Amino acid sequence: MKKSNKKLVKIKLLHELLKDSTRSDRELSKVIGVSQPTISKMKKTLLDQGVIQGFTMIPHFSEMGYAIMALTLVKMKPLFSSEEYKNGHEKAKKWLNEESNIIFADYCRGMDMDALMISFHKSYQDFDKFIKRHKQEFGYLLQDIQNILINLAGDDFLKPFHFKYLAENL
Repeated sequence: MKKSNKKLVKIKLLHELLKDSTRSDRELSKVIGVSQPTISKMKKTLLDQGVIQGFTMIPHFSEMGYAIMALTLVKMKPLFSSEEYKNGHEKAKKWLNEESNIIFADYCRGMDMDALMISFHKSYQDFDKFIKRHKQEFGYLLQDIQNILINLAGDDFLKPFHFKYLAENL
């Protein structure tokens, strides 16, 4: 298979897996138009390379007991030394990875903020305890913290959370 064709097949495979990762390699091969062994080999390669980081489901989060999704934006205090920044970065990375309710965190730009994290909480009280822990750990580094809370208990979403929408961009 030519390199350009292989890249296109890889992109198609990733999009199809975003739509529904439970489909068999045989079904995926029919949709994409290549052999089943090609799909199996490509999936294994993508997993080995870390392009695919796992296969998972997207639940109705309230059925798992989560009532709130929080977007937390933070503004760091200015004028850190490079040593303070490095130590703060490592401490934050460790803390974020230990908090199992945080699903994503990274630096960002916009709204005069420097970093963002997305987390899930069982109640407002649970969220409040989480934010207090966050402030205790990192308050000395932060100038501002802003939160956006999203009610997950309802069924009337403007657009439900799902990765399949990205697959429509192919």
